[in-house]
Amino acid sequence: MLEDMRTGSVQIDVLLPLIGSDRQQRMVHLRAESVQGPPEPPAIHGTFQDVTEREQSRRLLREREEQFRELVRVLPDGMMILAEERVMYANAACSAQFGFSGETILGEPLQALVAATDYAQVRDLLRHGSQRDDGVPTARCMCRQDGSHFYAGLSIGDVRYGGRDCKLLVVRDLSEPERMRDALAESNSELQAMAKRLFSLQEDERRAISRDLHDDIGQAITAIKLSAHAASTESDADERQEDLREIVSLADSTIVKLRNLSMLLRPPQLDALGLEAALRWQASMLFRSSPIRLHLDIQPLPGRPSNEVEQACFRIAQESLTNALRHACAGEVTLTLRPQGEQLYLQVTDDGDGFEPEGPRGLGLIMMRERAQTAGGTLSIESAPGAGTRVELHLPYHVGGRPADANNGR
Repeated sequence: MLEDMRTGSVQIDVLLPLIGSDRQQRMVHLRAESVQGPPEPPAIHGTFQDVTEREQSRRLLREREEQFRELVRVLPDGMMILAEERVMYANAACSAQFGFSGETILGEPLQALVAATDYAQVRDLLRHGSQRDDGVPTARCMCRQDGSHFYAGLSIGDVRYGGRDCKLLVVRDLSEPERMRDALAESNSELQAMAKRLFSLQEDERRAISRDLHDDIGQAITAIKLSAHAASTESDADERQEDLREIVSLADSTIVKLRNLSMLLRPPQLDALGLEAALRWQASMLFRSSPIRLHLDIQPLPGRPSNEVEQACFRIAQESLTNALRHACAGEVTLTLRPQGEQLYLQVTDDGDGFEPEGPRGLGLIMMRERAQTAGGTLSIESAPGAGTRVELHLPYHVGGRPADANNGR
């Protein structure tokens, strides 16, 4: 309500809710003017306009805008509205993608957000659309505020914003999917190489076992057979006793060879006495004829780990010690085993030649990682040329997780 002090007139411009003849509430826009004072008597001039539909449309439009803003705000993808290739609006995800805080991205030119190599293509997309024939969003190289780059899938559409014809640009960061795809491809390549090498190693192992059985055990059994046949036909008592002593000696040596062969396949100490004793035996067997100084720091475990954890720890330690013995040219090797909270900690270090961790990896290293992951643990290998190697293994370990007689029947 406005009042003109010079003329004494009163102007009214207001929205009023009224109940119509149909008992429905309607909105009425009242415009009226009251003029007072001589020489004319007071008079009121005005109009009523039913604006119910207009107000409902405005209310619905406001609700839709609020819903749109809330939807855009929570979207994981970046969304920006461009007018004349400048940012008029950007959601929080979009600002974060390009390294801006809050609304500081507003007003930024498109050229500053796209890598120079792809700027012309993105401008062309703004004019002619954003998708290939197969409907897949176009991937382009984008530029963050700090100058770093990332690849993003772009989808572009037309939109009205602030009363202007603008472009809506949806930006999906492809950095993580690209990294995961590369990692998956590398993992698949490693698995294929590992499978090929594994088959080859299985054949080599079978060939070696066959050769040991044929050359050592087979020949020893043949010698026992010949000695037994000679003893059975020997008439001289002394010669017969000599043949029998030869049979006993050959049988003893054959038993030792069989025991050593079975221990290489799986040491009985691991089942009978546990991880600590098995590691001590394995380390002493590997380094018994080597000039390398071996240091063992094996602490007693308060309880036996699970069978899977125990096997993984033993095989990884076995592979690490074998690598240090054969390839490191080390002077000292240290093996450490201890409980560490709810984890089992194993470390094998050497002062040898080391290697480049990012270089080609052998099957042994791949198998070590696979064993650790399968048992729910983590394996880290630190090395550098001339700086030695350190292998660290963490495996899940709960004290008393497996009774001693669970595997042995003791």
